[in-house]
Amino acid sequence: MKQKNIEKQVYKPLSSAETGAFFSYICVVPYILTYFLIYVAIASGMDTKGQAYIYFSNVANELLYLVGAVAFCFYLKKKPSFVGVAKFGWQYALVAALLGISVLCSFSWLNEAFLKFLGLFGYTSPEITVPDLSGAGLIGAIVAMALLPAVCEETVFRGVLFSGMKRAKPVFAVLVSGALFALFHKNPAQTPYQFICGCLFALLTLRSGSVFPAMIAHFVQNAAVLVFTACGVESIANGWVIAGAMLVLIALTVLLILNRCEWKKSERKEEAAEWQNGKFWLSAALGIAFCAFVWIYTFVSYLG
Repeated sequence: MKQKNIEKQVYKPLSSAETGAFFSYICVVPYILTYFLIYVAIASGMDTKGQAYIYFSNVANELLYLVGAVAFCFYLKKKPSFVGVAKFGWQYALVAALLGISVLCSFSWLNEAFLKFLGLFGYTSPEITVPDLSGAGLIGAIVAMALLPAVCEETVFRGVLFSGMKRAKPVFAVLVSGALFALFHKNPAQTPYQFICGCLFALLTLRSGSVFPAMIAHFVQNAAVLVFTACGVESIANGWVIAGAMLVLIALTVLLILNRCEWKKSERKEEAAEWQNGKFWLSAALGIAFCAFVWIYTFVSYLG
C-alpha cells in the first residue's frame, strides 16, 4: 500500500502552476542557450552563410527544446506516458497526414493576407534561410527542418505542456495551447497560421490520446513546404486552396467522429477547478512576456 501511494505521488499530473512554469522555462532557457552556442560557433570561425551554420542553428535550437523537456520530466520524475507516448489507432495517422497537407494548402493565403496587413505598418518579413534543397540536400533539410521540429516541438507543446493543460476544460486547453504555440514561434507574419496549427495539433492529441499523430501532422506540413520550395512552388493556387479546405473539413469531421478521448468527464470536472485560480498565468507570465518582447522586437526591426 505504501509503495502504491509513493508511485501515485511521483506520477501525478502537472499542476497549473507547474505547467505555466514549464512554458516560461522552455521559452527562455533554450533560446538563450541557442544564441550562446551560435555565438561560440561564430567565434570559432563558422561561416554564417555556409550550410554548416544553417544546419547547426536549426538543429541546436530544436534539440535544446527536446533536452529541456526531457530534463523537466526527469526532474519531476515523470514516466514516458506523461508526455503522450502512447499507442494510437492507425486511423489517426491517416487523419494527421491529411490535416498536415490540407491545412498548408487551405490556409497558405492567411500568411499572405496577414503579411499584407502588417505591411500597412511598414513591416517586411525577413527571408527564411533554408539549407540547400538540391539532390540529397533535400533529405538533410527534411530531417533538420521537418522531422526534428515535429518531434521536439510536439514533445514540448502537445506532450509536456498539453499534459497539464488538458486537465482544464477542453476548449480552454486547445485554444490556449494554440495561442502559446503561435507566440512561442515569435514570427509576426505566421502568428495566425501557427495559432490554427497549434489548435488542430492539440485537438488531434486530445482525440487520439497520443502525441504521435500531432508529430505526424507537423512533419508532413513542414516536409511539404520544403518539397514545394525545392520544386519552385512559391504560392498555392486557388484550386489547391479550395481542395485543401475541403480536406480539412473531412479530416476534422472524421476526427470528431472518432470517439476515443483520453479523459473522463468526471476527471475533467474535478481537475478543471484548479485552473480557475490564476496560478497558470502567473507562472507562465515570464515566458509570455519574453516571447511577446521578441515578437515586438522582430516586428519593429523589420519596419521599413
